[in-house]
Amino acid sequence: MKFFDRTEEIQQLRQIRDRASASARFTVLTGRRRVGKTELIRESYKDSPSIYFYVSKKTQAALCEEFASIAGKVIGRSIPGRISRFSEIFRFILEESVHRPLTLVIDEFQEVSELGLGPQFERTMRSVIERQTNVSYVFLGSKAHLIERMFSAKSRPFYNAAQKFALTRPPAEESATFLVDRFKSSGISLAKPLADEMVRRADNVPYYLQALGSWVFNATTCRNSKSVSKPDIEEGFSDLYETERILLEDTFAAHSQSQRLLMRALATEPAAIFNEDYRNRHALASTSTVNTALRRLLAESTIECDSGTYRLANPLLIHHLARQA
Repeated sequence: MKFFDRTEEIQQLRQIRDRASASARFTVLTGRRRVGKTELIRESYKDSPSIYFYVSKKTQAALCEEFASIAGKVIGRSIPGRISRFSEIFRFILEESVHRPLTLVIDEFQEVSELGLGPQFERTMRSVIERQTNVSYVFLGSKAHLIERMFSAKSRPFYNAAQKFALTRPPAEESATFLVDRFKSSGISLAKPLADEMVRRADNVPYYLQALGSWVFNATTCRNSKSVSKPDIEEGFSDLYETERILLEDTFAAHSQSQRLLMRALATEPAAIFNEDYRNRHALASTSTVNTALRRLLAESTIECDSGTYRLANPLLIHHLARQA
């Protein structure tokens, strides 16, 4: 399956990038995991030099070594000396931006707060970046509450410094049309009601929708058919689930008992409030224990709050837990 259509968002991101010739531009893109943030950025900036950094759970020194290597490959020359601070990489990019425009993408940017660098890091980073021209900075984050705090709190150096985008699921109708068109382009007929069913099974999350589309396509072509059937969708979803089953089992087992109980409850009954009736129905503990588990699961994006209702974010995890009920 090809890149999920995000025409309007691509146009907006490219316009921001093009304005970076006057001064450095900051863009914050938030959204739940697997909604398509990284692919959107790659598609938006594929026609210009872009440097992509992913902030994983490593030390600053280890990340700097990794980032310096990535930046050197894109720019075409190595950063001299041993790099151990982020500010050194940004100064190197400052020097290079004199010669050509660059886009620097920092994925899971909120994780820098977990490195123990303190507020001084953000101040140093801001002081280096704001002197640059020809550079467009794009900060991605799946933990919206953390990255929002970095750019919305008046006490933080990046306060009000960025244009913010929240990437959400596309309209369900648009997703179904996307599937019908993609299958048609490959010579396979997909009826609209079946496309709607695929959108529902994937919870309209682009990553899962495209993965399901690939498995359904395989199931259809394996029986030498030019038309998708409902059994093809069932087989495709089953194959997709099996590819992730062990990871789902490990993820679930890694949580505390109170967190697992809440996950099981939300798998069968999403909820806006956790009153006594709900807790009794699902054998949950006290309100304080449920709220503690809820905060943890929200922070790690296992749970999302959609229009005031709490629900599991992963449709495959919902299926996994429903099978065990």
